[in-house]
Amino acid sequence: MRVTVHPYAVDCVPTTATEHCQTWIRRSVVHFFRDLHKNNGLSANAFVHALSNSDRRFDPQGSTFTADDGSLISCTLKPAQLITADLEAWKVEHKAHEMKLVGQDPFAYCPTCSKSNREALTDGTPVPPVRLSVMTDAMNAADRFAAAGRRQNGIKPTTSLFLGEAAQQIMDETESGALAKNAERGAKAAAAAAAGEEGPCTTALHCNRESIKQKRGEMDIVGTVAIVCPHIFPGLGCCIPMTTPENHHYYDVLLEYLLRTRPDTKDVYLDLMCRYRGRFKALIDKLSKEDIFPISADDINMLLPMMHAFDHNHACQLVYSALYAAGVGRRVGEQTEVLWSEIKPFFKIARYMTRAHWWDNYNCLLWLLSLRKQERFPAMLADRIARIDTKVATHGVKDLEAALPFLDSSTTAPAAALSVGAKYVEVLLKLRSLDNMDEDKGMYPLLMPRNTDIHAHGAVTDDTKKQRLKRLKATYQAQLGLPLGTDWAVDSQEYRVALQELSKHFMQEYALLVENQVFKRAVLIKNMPRVESGHNAKKANVRLTSMGKNIGELLKFYFTWEAYGTDTPRTTLTAQRLEDAFNRNFPWNRPEGDGGTLPAGANGSESAQRHFALRYHAAKINCSVQWKR
Repeated sequence: MRVTVHPYAVDCVPTTATEHCQTWIRRSVVHFFRDLHKNNGLSANAFVHALSNSDRRFDPQGSTFTADDGSLISCTLKPAQLITADLEAWKVEHKAHEMKLVGQDPFAYCPTCSKSNREALTDGTPVPPVRLSVMTDAMNAADRFAAAGRRQNGIKPTTSLFLGEAAQQIMDETESGALAKNAERGAKAAAAAAAGEEGPCTTALHCNRESIKQKRGEMDIVGTVAIVCPHIFPGLGCCIPMTTPENHHYYDVLLEYLLRTRPDTKDVYLDLMCRYRGRFKALIDKLSKEDIFPISADDINMLLPMMHAFDHNHACQLVYSALYAAGVGRRVGEQTEVLWSEIKPFFKIARYMTRAHWWDNYNCLLWLLSLRKQERFPAMLADRIARIDTKVATHGVKDLEAALPFLDSSTTAPAAALSVGAKYVEVLLKLRSLDNMDEDKGMYPLLMPRNTDIHAHGAVTDDTKKQRLKRLKATYQAQLGLPLGTDWAVDSQEYRVALQELSKHFMQEYALLVENQVFKRAVLIKNMPRVESGHNAKKANVRLTSMGKNIGELLKFYFTWEAYGTDTPRTTLTAQRLEDAFNRNFPWNRPEGDGGTLPAGANGSESAQRHFALRYHAAKINCSVQWKR
């Protein structure tokens, strides 16, 4: 009995007639998917939810079935019929709003990778060609039960968009039994192309299959393979169903279709590229002989996605990983995984569909995802540019420029390397400090910067370290031409000059340490308003107090070395001097001074940039920093 599903008599849209009935659907239903992806964000979960709950979305009351004899049968539509109605509505929507593809470009939907969209801007400004990189991978979750809709296997799909010519080729080869033979033929050609090339990879890959064992199981489709661009737009015609476990032949068919339509492809990412390289070279040679592909295989980067590459051994990563490949910008190459995460929930329902429904709905989902990505693309670019600007301001040029005024305000130059004489005197001080720990503890400074904040008296407390110092002393004596066992006298001219050099060296090191701590303290104060209360505020206050004490201790060590070896008494650290240091009025910047005052260092931006790394991690501050709390 032929039945016309006719929910309403007016404001309806006729759809494609099937073998059993012609479906009429409300015009508002035509906008179903558009409303879905605008109002719900078009996640795959929203798509599945809409399909599985379609009987709640449509009001079946008042629907009538008109029999051939003209009699009316009042009945509600079943969920399966409503899912069919959704699909038919999409077909109407698809025909009305389908993008006109220029030159069969697989990435016509991508605003960046499309050929047609990059000819010129609206004002005529030419746009340079994009470097086309593609990523391909397989997903086993995109399967279908062979028993689902078995009685309707004769119905053919009505769409050809993402599942297109390449997908139909695989299905035809499967039905004719030629799939295994073609895969074997490709393996032989690949072996000939890769003769003499032994790859560096020895990692076992479960997806690396050269041959196909074609057999039937409970699944007639066990997964899909797709190609996406770096912006996660699936390629038109670049999706094929796998009727057997993952195999190289599927990539042969898919990549041949891609390269015939986009011979300008520069980078191809595949998680088994180290094993597939021979087949890929054979494919490129085949296209080159047909004058379709003008460049050689060496002109295409054959790469492993960065994260997948970590499963391969080190020698393989150095050759194929995108992390080490030149000219690709360390692109990750994992975009297919993002696509799979978006569409995987769909197959919880799709695996129970008929083959025609599976095919058409898969095309539908990828089409809607592409449209949604187009809508979000301008906002995504604007957000990306804003994030780049923020990152540059935080870690880049603006950050460096903000730090230069602070660094330029200091006359402190980094400490130069010590001479042999100064190193010799330093070793003498350490040895004498060790030998006179009890008697002469007050004679020597308690801290030397290179001792990593350890008191000099406690830095050498065992025989091993003492012997090391003695060996250093003997080495320096030999370099200075001193007889073995002879030391400089404390009142000698050589000793005084070397001690003065050592003192100034440590003063400069302490001065830079103090400036660095003051700088970090200013950053902490600037960020205090973000943590005005709570546990983080307490931690910030504790850290601020600790930094103040640390700056005070460093200043004391500076004053100790300033007076060491002279008749001048050591400067006392007062609250005012500490506050002056907090405000960047450092004692080594004062115009008046004595013999221990630091010599003027370079005060230009070159010096600041050269030594900026010393406090780069603390330079998250702008020029308007308030240095006073």
